[in-house]
Amino acid sequence: MTLLMRDQENIEKGIQQGIQQGIQQGIQQGMAVMIKTALETTRSVRQTAGILKLSEEMVRKEAAEKGIPVDD
Repeated sequence: MTLLMRDQENIEKGIQQGIQQGIQQGIQQGMAVMIKTALETTRSVRQTAGILKLSEEMVRKEAAEKGIPVDD
């Protein structure tokens, strides 16, 4: 294997890692938007968690981070 081939493989690995990280960040941002929207509508951690099939802990954390008031 030449140095050029090794460098090309490393570049490809880096690109793939970057794509995976981007996908994960996109998923997290999308989930945050969905939680925020649901909380603004329901004002209920329990309802939001049930609708989105998430843990109440996750919903509470997002509410606290975004400063969204909740009723329960």
